[in-house]
Amino acid sequence: MVDEPTAAGETGETIESQIATETPEETPEETPGEETPTEETPGEEKKPGEEKKPEETPEPTIKDLAERLDKSEKRVGYLTRKMGRPGVTEERKPIAEKPTEEKFQTNAEFVEALTDWKVDKRESENAEARETQEVKNKEDDFFSVIDAGPEKYSDFVEVARKPAKDGGPIINPAMLEAMTEAENPVDIAYWLGQNVGESRRIANMTPLAAAREIGRLEIKLAGNSTLLPQKTKTTTTTPINPLTGKTVPQEKIEDMKMDDFVASRNKRDGVE
Repeated sequence: MVDEPTAAGETGETIESQIATETPEETPEETPGEETPTEETPGEEKKPGEEKKPEETPEPTIKDLAERLDKSEKRVGYLTRKMGRPGVTEERKPIAEKPTEEKFQTNAEFVEALTDWKVDKRESENAEARETQEVKNKEDDFFSVIDAGPEKYSDFVEVARKPAKDGGPIINPAMLEAMTEAENPVDIAYWLGQNVGESRRIANMTPLAAAREIGRLEIKLAGNSTLLPQKTKTTTTTPINPLTGKTVPQEKIEDMKMDDFVASRNKRDGVE
């Protein structure tokens, strides 16, 4: 009986030891302290908002705006002179509407948008001017090539060089370039003046397709007798070499006797 308390004490110790051993296992559950950084993240989200404060942006003065616009215009002029005439005409985007102040929250945003719009407008105007000058140069080159048109066709000016607005042919830059490189630009221009509908059809093609069509027209008109003088072909026959050797003189039929005539015919026909 004396051993029972000791056993009970042992069991008590074991229970206490179990409790003691269980309590450290509960300490990891008390790791909410590790979650504290996540709890502090909302504070971190406030930093970007704190950095963007429109009211801290200084309002530009009239002098600042004028200097910014002047620098932008000078940059456009420099790029225009540096690029010169472009080799390929690029499609321009339409210019957006001029920005108005009521569509912006701050005056700085409005000024920036207005400056960008003016720069885009100036670039578009310069590009249009370059394209116009390029077309004019191609027209000058083409018309210098077809100066001999009136010498060949008396109504060349009225037909080929009639303005498109007055019912004349439509010739775009791609057609002008292809016709200038052709061997018979005068005939092509005259034909297009006579066939205004075809000139409009070709003008609506892509530059590559229009150049091909002008090439086909060049070949077609090269053999057209109505536009070009057609060369007459002279055929020479090879002379027949005369037979050589001794020939038997033939007796005239009217001098032959009947028997000789029949014998001659039978010999010719192979009849014995």
